[in-house]
Amino acid sequence: MKRFAIVLAVLMMAGCLAACSSSQGQKTGGQQIPNPMEASSAQGIIDATGIALPTPEGATDVQYFVYKTEKPIAEMRFTLDGKKAFLRAQMTNLTDLSIDMEKAKSDQASYADINISGLNYKWESIGTQIVKDRAAICFVSGKTGFITWIDAVPGILYNLGMEDGATYETLVQMADASFVPVQGDVK
Repeated sequence: MKRFAIVLAVLMMAGCLAACSSSQGQKTGGQQIPNPMEASSAQGIIDATGIALPTPEGATDVQYFVYKTEKPIAEMRFTLDGKKAFLRAQMTNLTDLSIDMEKAKSDQASYADINISGLNYKWESIGTQIVKDRAAICFVSGKTGFITWIDAVPGILYNLGMEDGATYETLVQMADASFVPVQGDVK
């Protein structure tokens, strides 16, 4: 009986080790999928995506990443006024954020084409805000949320997110500090 218990313990440990070693990347059909996120620089994200992400004035701890997907995503993580946030941008064919707010509240999959934030929650609050004279939509669930907007002339979709401390006001403030329209300010 002791031998059986020892053999069982050894097999369980071997299984745990095998599971730990395969958790370094996603597995699909026996093949390991690499993480599409790579550390980058400001110039590196321009080269990979064609999008420049201006650093908000006063931002610290700035880091850049590129998600090498079919349509690459640029990301800048930063701290501003003691709050951590990230800004993602991706080229898009969308020209506006026409979304049925009532439908979005009941069927949150209806905004999937504008959510590149990586934050996937059942959003408690969804509302419209303004960023640099452009309509934007906020999604906030407790302390986590993101705001999205489109710079239509070059065709860039933006998502600014916070995993902690998100409110409508904070998201709009962070987005306003992070966004410089490619074609200049709207008058």
